[in-house]
Amino acid sequence: MDEWQLINQLQTFLVGKRYIFVMDDIWDIRTWEVIKCAFMDSHPESRLIITTRIVDVATKACGIYNMEELSNDNSEILFYTRTCGGEGLNSSNQHVEVTNKILKKCGGVPLAIITIASLLVGKQSEDWSKVYDAIGFGHEDSEVVQNTRKILSFSYYDLPSHLKTCLLYLSMFPEDSFIEKNSLIWKWVSDGFVPGKLCHST
Repeated sequence: MDEWQLINQLQTFLVGKRYIFVMDDIWDIRTWEVIKCAFMDSHPESRLIITTRIVDVATKACGIYNMEELSNDNSEILFYTRTCGGEGLNSSNQHVEVTNKILKKCGGVPLAIITIASLLVGKQSEDWSKVYDAIGFGHEDSEVVQNTRKILSFSYYDLPSHLKTCLLYLSMFPEDSFIEKNSLIWKWVSDGFVPGKLCHST
C-alpha cells in the first residue's frame, strides 16, 4: 500500500474506537504531517504520543513533554538492577563512592547508566574504579552528552576484536530494518568473522 491507502485503511479500522498510539523517533515534519492525517477524525478520548529529538517536530505536534533526567535514587535502582540484580553493594564505602562518581558522570541518562552498568557486570567491584578511570571522563560534570558518548565508545572498545567486527557489520543494514538472525550469522560465516563449526554446535 502507498501512504494514502494505509491512512484510509487505518481510519476505517479506528472508526468509533478509543485507542492510544505511541510512535517512536519521528525525524521530520513531513512524516508527522502524513501520520497526523490518519488520526484527524479520531475518538475524542483517544491519544497519540510521539517521541522525537527534533524540536520543530515536537512544536508542530504540540503538547511537548521534555524528558527529565533520572533522580539519584532511580539512577541507583537502574544501575544496581543491571549490575547485581537490584542488590546494592554493602561492603565498603569505597564501592559506594565509585558508584556515586559513575552515576554523577552519567547525569541521569538511562542509556549511559545501563551501558556502563553492563560493562561492570562481569567485573569484580574492586575493578570498578579502573573502568571509571579508563573511560577518561572530563572534569566538567555538566558535559552529560559528551560523557554518554565516552561510555558508549568505551563499551565498544572493551569488546573482543571478533565481536567489534560483527557489530560494525550491522552498519550495512538500513536503520530500523528487520534483520533475520540466521541469515546474519551465515553472512558472518561467509565473510570469515565466525567459524562455521560454532554455528553447527549451536
